[in-house]
Amino acid sequence: MITIPVISMSLPMKLIDQVDSITEREGYASRSEVIRKAIRVLISEDAWLTNQHDSMFIATITILYEEDASSSERLSTVFHKYTELVKARTHSHLHSEHCLEVLVCHGKASEIKKLKDDLTVLRGIHELRVVTIKADAGES
Repeated sequence: MITIPVISMSLPMKLIDQVDSITEREGYASRSEVIRKAIRVLISEDAWLTNQHDSMFIATITILYEEDASSSERLSTVFHKYTELVKARTHSHLHSEHCLEVLVCHGKASEIKKLKDDLTVLRGIHELRVVTIKADAGES
């Protein structure tokens, strides 16, 4: 394995504190181990999108966002572009400032990726996660 040292990385103190907490609680050897794992998870999650464009997937897209009229309007505009892909949608008010939206999707990986990309760039999105299952995973 080749190790290339990172010369400089800028992170907010709150994020560093959270990484340190995970490092200690989960017994990682260092902050670097936690960051490496997070990078591997991101790469793994992205792999299904980049290598299987025409394969059919079932996916959930979980979105944490700021609650305001413009955020809801922007999300709704995107959702309406994907009415064939989005099979179900759940909305929860978490508290006065944030909402959680969960989408259940079924379609080609390329379409799920387009939806994810359209949502990711919206202002007010704090976090977005995609979990996928290959639609024919149960078939032998």
